[in-house]
Amino acid sequence: IMQEGDVQVMFQSRASFTAELPIPADRPVGGSIVLYVETADAKPLYERLKGKVSVLSDLHDTFYGKREFYIQDCNGYILGFASDLPAQDISGAQASP
Repeated sequence: IMQEGDVQVMFQSRASFTAELPIPADRPVGGSIVLYVETADAKPLYERLKGKVSVLSDLHDTFYGKREFYIQDCNGYILGFASDLPAQDISGAQASP
């Protein structure tokens, strides 16, 4: 279980997941979904997670005023974590691709 403030996200192994839910063992887990989670401050969360999970996109500032990063969980799902940029940092964020 990962917690940031009042938000908790639980990750399960495939064995644990299939033991609890009636899905066929040969059915793929994971998919084409991205979960985007906003947090008060993405930077300390990124610092805690890097080196422990598969980071797909390092912490970066966006043109739309977010500081974000993306990881892939043990089941192949992609999770993005973001926080609002402080007002003084928005003008220096990267341009739109």
